[in-house]
Amino acid sequence: MKHFLFNAIVLLCLVHSLSIKAQQNKEIDPSKKTNLYTQVNSVFEYSRTRSNELFGARFTVKYASNPDNLLSIATPMFYNTNLGLFGLSDTRIKYFRAVKRDLTPVVIALVPFVDVTVPTGSYKKEVGSSTITLSGGVLWGLTFNKYISLFPGLRYLHVTKPLTKLIPESAKSASNGIELQTNTSINFTKRFFVFVNPIINISHFDSQWSDIWSGELIFNYIITPNKFKFNAGWYPDFTKNKNSYRIGGTVFF
Repeated sequence: MKHFLFNAIVLLCLVHSLSIKAQQNKEIDPSKKTNLYTQVNSVFEYSRTRSNELFGARFTVKYASNPDNLLSIATPMFYNTNLGLFGLSDTRIKYFRAVKRDLTPVVIALVPFVDVTVPTGSYKKEVGSSTITLSGGVLWGLTFNKYISLFPGLRYLHVTKPLTKLIPESAKSASNGIELQTNTSINFTKRFFVFVNPIINISHFDSQWSDIWSGELIFNYIITPNKFKFNAGWYPDFTKNKNSYRIGGTVFF
């Protein structure tokens, strides 16, 4: 845990140093999930299950060609403490397109998206899934007052059979399902806000239906307006009894 805190502080300082060079011509509001900005997010991550621990870093680059189009690429790297091995994890690519904005005073955006996870991580090192995840859905933006906004999302997912040869073919199976999230943004001040996001995934796997309950609790504090944001989050998977923690920062360009 000491190494976790030390590396997190070092990573945060490095990200903050980059923010000095960041330029932004207009005021940004990252508390709204449907606001699309070019940004770089770097976090140190610690994940724990009943039988395993992973330490590492996650780098996410988001490029907004304009206020209504955004491409996101996230690349994690982990060290498996049980095996003593380090490696690249699976890469996640997302594209968002805001097709409608300010539909009503409450409905502020309608944003379809596609989401693909590529198995760049090693299954043998237990830092990769060896599956391809294809999904698409839509994100709504709802604002009720200056303190509370809601960003519910619904998506369909298809997860391929594992590609690794370490699993017997008879034990491999693809899955299909839907995922619902109800991401709530709570603004305590102009600089401090929290994302609270319960998530349920209902999938059909190996001729059976199953549900996975997870969530996100992310604390955000804007250190330099329009340039740099500190973030720390808890990402629990209640069904699989897994907990992940991330701490780092986001630079806006």
